[in-house]
Amino acid sequence: MPLYENAVDLIRTNLETIRRGACAQPVIIGTLTDQQRDAINAHRIRSNISLQPIVSEVVFVGAHIYKRRVLQDGYMIDDVIAQIRSAMAEDSIFIGGSPTQTIGSIYSRRDRLGNSSIKDQAVFECTSRRPTAELFP
Repeated sequence: MPLYENAVDLIRTNLETIRRGACAQPVIIGTLTDQQRDAINAHRIRSNISLQPIVSEVVFVGAHIYKRRVLQDGYMIDDVIAQIRSAMAEDSIFIGGSPTQTIGSIYSRRDRLGNSSIKDQAVFECTSRRPTAELFP
């Protein structure tokens, strides 16, 4: 499974830390599958030959997600966690046609408001300096 067993607790802790106004530390929440990683790396090479391949490890801080999803979009922390769990599923696939490194769920899910056609995506910040993927959904 791409998300580790303790990933939800780590994600929640970081988001609650940010809610209190403190800085959250990067935590490792899971891995990309070999297929997800290979598709992202192929995309990176096509986009910029000088980019280093990324590793499978996925890191989460949460400041960007908290600002965008909780503060701007009105999501609850549980909504963000549901989005991450769905987007980071083992069967999620690489989404091409974008300059970002993105995987997305192949299944729709129902959110707490009753919307039933939600297909979650996980966008990763991957720099040339750091070969790890930081989650930015």
